[in-house]
Amino acid sequence: MKSKFILVAGACLLDLISSGVQATVVVGTYSFKDTELVNRVLSFRGNGMYDGSNYVNPVRSPDNITDTGPISAPLTYLQTANFDGYRDVSMGLEFGQSRVINGNGADIALFFLSDQTSNEVNVAIGAQLKAVSFADVFDSNTVQQVANGVLSDGDICNNVRLMVAEVELDDYGFSADQILTDPLSVEMIQKDSEISVSIAMVGAVNATVIPVPGAVWLFGSGLIGLIASARRRS
Repeated sequence: MKSKFILVAGACLLDLISSGVQATVVVGTYSFKDTELVNRVLSFRGNGMYDGSNYVNPVRSPDNITDTGPISAPLTYLQTANFDGYRDVSMGLEFGQSRVINGNGADIALFFLSDQTSNEVNVAIGAQLKAVSFADVFDSNTVQQVANGVLSDGDICNNVRLMVAEVELDDYGFSADQILTDPLSVEMIQKDSEISVSIAMVGAVNATVIPVPGAVWLFGSGLIGLIASARRRS
């Protein structure tokens, strides 16, 4: 059974701001560089998840949750289905270009389509598994945010309710400014027979860029020197 998307009145989900090579995704009061989005699906437990057209394995078809490459609107999603092997699933996720850091308030934000208050989502970091709570997404003017253009079984749905679940690393025993090194495991359990768990995007609210290893800089400077030398000889 496919998801029943909950329609509400509100503003469009996404603003996309180009900034040189990078782009910025703005969702309500949240803002992420493309490097601050989950970009790897490391593992999956379950038979598959629905992506609006097909049932897929997120490890082999990660684009609907990672938004890799040129930033796509986070109205792409992966969702559970109400039958065995599909209603209780989990994904191992990784931030491949940034490191999540334990800062003030929420450190990670998980975005979902439709009303998730009857379903269950748990986030595991290391050996600790904790349930998350859901809230509607608002902008700075308290306008509720929604998703438009959501593909589902050949139909385009607009004004789909948008919800967020926040993760604070404090709750997992992290000290101030400690960096997350473990993958993020997200367990999604569909308890509502009509409404699927539909996860759209995961972003790092507090993040630090992964430094480029010194060897890479040395290789790059050496390569530039070789190119310059070749030009002089020619």
